[in-house]
Amino acid sequence: MIRKKYYWIFLAGITLGWCQSANQLETSQVTQLRRSILRDQMDQEKNIQRTQSLDDLLKMEEQFDSTNVPVKIIITPSEIEEYYRLKLARIREDIIGLNVIETLLDSAGQLTHFGYDYFYNFEQRELWERTIPPNHYELGSGDEIIISIWGETERREKKIIARDGSIFVNDIGIIKLGGKTISQAQNYIEDRLGTVYETIHGNNPKTFVNLTHGKISGKTVTFTGHVKVPGMHVVTPYVDPITALIYAGGIDTTGSLRQILFYRNESLIDTLDFYKYLIDGLPLNNLFMRDGDRLHVPRRLQTITVSGDVYRPAHYELKPNESLLDAMTLSGGPKNIVRSSIHLKRNNLTEEKENLFSKYLNFEELAQLKAIDGDSISVNLFLQPLAYIYIYGLRKTPIELPFAENISLEYIVNVIANLDTFINGQKWLDEIQYESEDRAQRVSIPAINSQQISFKLKPNDRITFFMNPLYGQPGNVKITGAVNNQGTLPINKHGQSLKSVISLAGGIRDNALKEGIQIYRDSLRLGWKNESMLILSGDSINVLYDQGTIEILGEVNAPGIYDIGTQSISVKRALAMAGGLNPNGSKKNMFIIYSNGMVQEAGGLFAPSLRSGSSLIVSKKSSLEYRSTLETTEKLAGIVGSLATLLLVINSTAIGGN
Repeated sequence: MIRKKYYWIFLAGITLGWCQSANQLETSQVTQLRRSILRDQMDQEKNIQRTQSLDDLLKMEEQFDSTNVPVKIIITPSEIEEYYRLKLARIREDIIGLNVIETLLDSAGQLTHFGYDYFYNFEQRELWERTIPPNHYELGSGDEIIISIWGETERREKKIIARDGSIFVNDIGIIKLGGKTISQAQNYIEDRLGTVYETIHGNNPKTFVNLTHGKISGKTVTFTGHVKVPGMHVVTPYVDPITALIYAGGIDTTGSLRQILFYRNESLIDTLDFYKYLIDGLPLNNLFMRDGDRLHVPRRLQTITVSGDVYRPAHYELKPNESLLDAMTLSGGPKNIVRSSIHLKRNNLTEEKENLFSKYLNFEELAQLKAIDGDSISVNLFLQPLAYIYIYGLRKTPIELPFAENISLEYIVNVIANLDTFINGQKWLDEIQYESEDRAQRVSIPAINSQQISFKLKPNDRITFFMNPLYGQPGNVKITGAVNNQGTLPINKHGQSLKSVISLAGGIRDNALKEGIQIYRDSLRLGWKNESMLILSGDSINVLYDQGTIEILGEVNAPGIYDIGTQSISVKRALAMAGGLNPNGSKKNMFIIYSNGMVQEAGGLFAPSLRSGSSLIVSKKSSLEYRSTLETTEKLAGIVGSLATLLLVINSTAIGGN
């Protein structure tokens, strides 16, 4: 009887302890909720301050050199993303402003000097080790030749041509090869060797001679005048004078392309006109560079500008005796000779003052006028005033159809509208707006097509087509992964369902993860529940393959990827696979990210299961959880101590009673 009494006392003590713990737990939950709300408010204020700080940083970058701007350390990915979003918006504004300014600039100011970029499109390379000499190349000092003799006599000799153009060959002595081509040199050597070997000549020769080119030596050429890098340069021996100028960095725009002076032994042997080579394709007299040659580029001659509707608008160099028609010819001429107007602007210099000469010219007048330095010719396409029918709505700008007699509204509608495609495709409304000088009305396209409405058009009539507001221009979406047709697919600009986009991609493959469709928009991943979700133009989709695995991350003893096959498993079993929670792991703050991007909490008794492709994230314990655990431990320790004391009293009483 006494023991039953003490048992009731023990049960009442436990109940009282648990009731106190429940009340304290409720109080701690309210406190945690208040702290969470306060923390969200503080985070929102920090985001606003961070955006303002980044915006201030961009303004300082625009005002000062970026190296002088105080450094702001950008730590979080959200700060980096926001920084570049703001900077991209600034760049867009600058581009719009530049485009507006560009339309106000003089087109002639954007032209380049013709021909000079020829020298900048090449790299200076030593090519002679793998270049085959042309047949007309003349041997010179430093070149190596190989003499091969076979038949009744066999021998092979390599010889380097001396400065005087000679070589020494056994049996025949010194022979002169400088200035000869390979074929001329071989005939000469054969004749000389024929005096030693009788079997070289005759109807049935038994000894044969072959002469080939061995190693070649670069030629030292001097470049003077208006070149980028004047001085002495080693050039490939096979190059012509124009190509040799590449080794000097090309000709500066202050130098002449029409009067390049070629000196050999300080004697002028040719004056080169690069325009003849570049425009007309004329050869350069088969000239090759030799040791000691010099190329001199004098100052540029007259500069004439040809702009507008020509094939090659640019700044051209003209010789003193050339006319304005020659300048027009260099530019390729007008693209439309019949409908072009030619305007000349010239500074007419006199002793008293400078007058601006401005006049429209024809081709005969161009041929009669000599070019003067600074002349500017502009060619504009002149559209004669014709009567048109104007079509609106189909393009951003009106379509101008030349008016013709007896042209009907039905003809225009059938030719322009492509009725079957537009009406059946619901791209255009089934009526148009017709306007003329004396009337304006809405007209039904089916009525026009069935000839219920028909009338002749007049000059300058206007026809407007209206796009169906429910129809959008095609957009595109990129889809990759476990689908039958990967790539970029056209979709409605205003969006299509996920199901229809997957259908456009040929459907998903058999080994695809059923819920493993990842959708990204502006680098952000979207979660979806069913295939009716709207996919917008510019989105990207990746369909995962079903690997039968889950990922466990966070505060577990063995985070990683685990195989579960095709079955789903509980959170408890998943934690067991990862070795359980570590001391920092929170049983309450766990959540599951499914392969479709949706997230669910995983703490508590009714946690959802994990399926293939999902991830279990275990968070760290919060400070409240640590405190709650400590308090619970202390209470349990107190209860256990009380129980131990109570049991001791019970045992003592029982013994005393006995």
